[in-house]
Amino acid sequence: MGRTKAQRDTRRSTQAARRSDRALVLVDLENVVGDPWATGPEVVEAYESVLVAAGHRGGDLVVVAANRWMLAELGTRAHTSAQLLVGHGPDGADLALLDWVASWPAVFERCGRVVVASGDGIFATVAAEANLSGVAVSVVSRPASLSRRLRDLPVDLVGI
Repeated sequence: MGRTKAQRDTRRSTQAARRSDRALVLVDLENVVGDPWATGPEVVEAYESVLVAAGHRGGDLVVVAANRWMLAELGTRAHTSAQLLVGHGPDGADLALLDWVASWPAVFERCGRVVVASGDGIFATVAAEANLSGVAVSVVSRPASLSRRLRDLPVDLVGI
């Protein structure tokens, strides 16, 4: 038997009360940069612009996915700590992030907000699920790469 709206609202407010102020920041670095073959300071600058746009704070959980060359660029520079995921092939970074999220079934219960740094529509399901869990969701994207699926969701859109 399904829950009433009041029961769902009560459950959401209880979950929200248990959440921390910690953010989960999912970064599709190839999409943020706009070029999967970019190297040098462009990669680091794009990553840092995401952190600023996301309102990054100490203690936030940052997960970055890209091809191995981009991650090597990022890894050789001083930056905030992040979990780095290597993506292989077309949509490799996207799929690596989605697999990471799927491996943590209760991930949205552990954070107060979720930031998706990508304009790819493949992340619409993750953003919608987080939103339905009562988590504040932001999408950080270059306007030219923001998909309609993400744009149409009830989330905060932040341009970079």
